[in-house]
Amino acid sequence: MFYCPYCGIKVKDNEHYCLNCGEQLPDDIDKRFKPRKKFNRRWFMPLSLFIFLILLLPPFYFLLQHQNTQAKFYFEQGEASILAQDY
Repeated sequence: MFYCPYCGIKVKDNEHYCLNCGEQLPDDIDKRFKPRKKFNRRWFMPLSLFIFLILLLPPFYFLLQHQNTQAKFYFEQGEASILAQDY
C-alpha cells in the first residue's frame, strides 16, 4: 500500500497528486511506502491546559496567602484596639 509522504493518507500507485492535501506525489515509488506520522492533536488541549494551570496556580496561592496574612494582621490590630478601648 502506498501513502502520501506529506499527509500520510493512502494513495494508489497511479495517482500523481494527493487527494487529501493536494501535493504532487513524488515520482519515486519508494518514497510512498511509509506513512508520515502526524502530531496527535488530541493531546494538545489537555497538555496546554495542564501547563497553564501549573503556571497559574502558584502565584494565585501566594496571593491568597498574602491576603490571609494581611487579614490576620488587621484583625489582631483591631482586636487589640478594642481591648484597649481605643476606637
